[in-house]
Order: sequence, then structure tokens, then C-alpha cells
Amino acid sequence: SQSLINYFSHFFETVLIKGRFAQKLNSVQAKFYLKMYKTLQ
Repeated sequence: SQSLINYFSHFFETVLIKGRFAQKLNSVQAKFYLKMYKTLQ
């Protein structure tokens, strides 16, 4: 749904792109979230 896409967009903009969350993730998790994000776009 559109709301889910908006949620993930907000999530990545505020947390992952700033790097705080990314630093806590291993590469496998990061690739998983990135794949989910791209799938939703």
C-alpha cells in the first residue's frame, strides 16, 4: 500500500541514510532492507 511505501521512505531517510542504523547492521541485513526498499518503490 502507499502508506507502507511512505513508512519505508521515512524510515530510510531518517535512520538508514543518516548511517546510525546502517552501522548496527551487518551487510546481509543491510542488503535485505535495501532490497525490500527498492521493491516497494
